Amino acid sequence: MRQAIRLGNEVEGDLPVFRYQTLSQFMTLIEKSEMYLSRITTWDDKWEAPFDQLPTVNDDGTFRYASYNSRQDLFGQCWTSNGESDALWRIYSPNKEGVMIGTTAKKFLDLKGIHNGLFGKVAYSDFKEITEFPQGMLDQALVKRKAYEHENEYRLVTVFQEPEFANINYVNISVELNDFIESVTIDPRASKWFVEMVECYCKRANLNAPVVQSDLYSANVFDSLKIVKRWVEVSKQD
Repeated sequence: MRQAIRLGNEVEGDLPVFRYQTLSQFMTLIEKSEMYLSRITTWDDKWEAPFDQLPTVNDDGTFRYASYNSRQDLFGQCWTSNGESDALWRIYSPNKEGVMIGTTAKKFLDLKGIHNGLFGKVAYSDFKEITEFPQGMLDQALVKRKAYEHENEYRLVTVFQEPEFANINYVNISVELNDFIESVTIDPRASKWFVEMVECYCKRANLNAPVVQSDLYSANVFDSLKIVKRWVEVSKQD
């Protein structure tokens, strides 16, 4: 039987991946047991899946752009291998009240509602240097410019071409929460009351994953890592 979602060539099943979210996004996931994929053309970066956007050169040297390209039917969701990132906390948790969920790549293979999907590693490139384009509609969504390299991104991408998806920008996919979510990490800058609130919420939602606050900015980082220095007396050499 053909696997509905496949892992990219550079993705091991045990690879830990993470998604930084606002509190409202996290609560929507928990309350509805659904994760959403958004249409790639709605993303801020207009260079997403760029190769289908390239114009054809006419005989007279003018450019001709296609009225339709396959990227219009691509939906995706972004993840990262950065389990702790100052930059990503600040980008995706601007109010210091974000939540990061963790899972492993193989868990994406069990998602339902996707008939042709790919979970793969994003390649970063200077587009001017590309001489070979990715083959396949889904693989084209795994290329970004080097300006985004700090994200160390992985993506779940799929295509919905059916007429009922023509005018929608989001698709919800069912998730077995306790099978999929392996960790919940709270913004390291969050206030104590916020941390306690998220802990209570996860407990009430019967979420089995451990809930902790990131210690990225902890003053006790040296204690937790057991990093010390020791003065050693040495004798003077003649």
